[in-house]
Amino acid sequence: MADSELKSIRLNIAGKFVPLSVHPSEEEMIQKVAKDLNEKLNKFQIDYQLKDKLDGVVMLLLTYAIDAEKSDRLKTNTNIEELLTEIEQIVQP
Repeated sequence: MADSELKSIRLNIAGKFVPLSVHPSEEEMIQKVAKDLNEKLNKFQIDYQLKDKLDGVVMLLLTYAIDAEKSDRLKTNTNIEELLTEIEQIVQP
């Protein structure tokens, strides 16, 4: 993708401004992700009465890492199940 196709945006995440260059077709999705992050961070701060914003960011990061790991394991299990199905079809008389 050429740099001329990119759009410069600034996201506010946890009170910090993050400059990004994004493809215009992805801007809306990226803005939504930033909004969701801030909403989840605010929820952590309220639910756990966090005074330090960094504590909320760490909890948010941990939540996403756990979800990613679960997703990876689910994909692996699905791939294994598909392979087992194929093997069963091959060995059935």
